[in-house]
Amino acid sequence: MSLAITMGLCWHHLGGTVPGFQPVEAESTFLLGARDLDPKEAALLEGSAITAVPVSEIPERLPGLLARAPLADTLAYVHLDVDVLDPAVGHANYLPAPNGLSLPDLTAAIAAVRARVSLGAAALTSYSPEDDHDQGVCRAAFAAIDAIVANGA
Repeated sequence: MSLAITMGLCWHHLGGTVPGFQPVEAESTFLLGARDLDPKEAALLEGSAITAVPVSEIPERLPGLLARAPLADTLAYVHLDVDVLDPAVGHANYLPAPNGLSLPDLTAAIAAVRARVSLGAAALTSYSPEDDHDQGVCRAAFAAIDAIVANGA
């Protein structure tokens, strides 16, 4: 939902209340590791210019994709739904989806974004502490924050 709002696809009235709000262009949008999409979400992605990168392709393809993207004079917004992590890391919430990112791949993806474009904002979401029984996702979230704020972001 937050991606759709950021891109100006919904909640138009609410977006209009934010001073200076400009929707993010699909050509400048990267969706990394999404793997549990409903049919309407999948159809929207397939028909858009959003760069969707599957989990298996993130480590090898992401830096090259970022290098070719029209990102001059932009700021990055890193929106991390921690349920992108593989359930082996821990359960971010009550709906774990298999075949997610490892922590090293997640932090490498964040570093690749940070190497290409300055950071404007970040958010960590989709976390329910009551489902993270061994606090694996909590520890991973702090590692992700470290990657997000590396080098004085």
